[in-house]
Amino acid sequence: MTSTIPVARPLLDEREADAARRVILSGWVTQGPEVAAFEQEFAAAVGAPHACAVSSCTTALHVALTACGVSDGDEVVTVSHSFIATANAIRYCGATPVFVDVERDTFNIDPTRVESAISSRTKAILAVHQFGMPCDLAAILEIGERREADLRGEGGDVNAVGRGSRAGDDQEQRGEEPQNPHRSNPRSRGRGAGSPTLQPRRAPR
Repeated sequence: MTSTIPVARPLLDEREADAARRVILSGWVTQGPEVAAFEQEFAAAVGAPHACAVSSCTTALHVALTACGVSDGDEVVTVSHSFIATANAIRYCGATPVFVDVERDTFNIDPTRVESAISSRTKAILAVHQFGMPCDLAAILEIGERREADLRGEGGDVNAVGRGSRAGDDQEQRGEEPQNPHRSNPRSRGRGAGSPTLQPRRAPR
């Protein structure tokens, strides 16, 4: 008999069913009051003044990278172990992903390898929190600030706090994906993403 160990097991119950039913019966299949409520509650959860719901985490990453000016000829330092959307969002901007290996104990981007990957063409650092486990944002932020590269984070656990820095202290994209093993706000059940920002210059207009 062969046994398997699941990478992640979704925790779904009547709350998810009720949330889906509420949206279906509302007549709003896009936008509407549920999306507005999600944006407000999401922003409050991560301590940001604004949040913008988008169709996927890929879209959220694309929006964030575009907002910080990533374009043709730029490089974005990111992690080698992630879903393809991470690199795709960089390529959508015309930039080149520069991959950094992971820490063996967390599978997150290894901060000790980030600085050597930064070049004169580096525009941003795109970090990923694997399966809700935050990477060492404090260390990466320090490198980014010292080398003048923007930090963008991608993760799935809205309540994640990591090594002295809450996940979301700069600009954070949250993808509500099945492999992210957390129970999020009931209004946010399902596939989607939010992109909050703390910087007024990057706030929605």
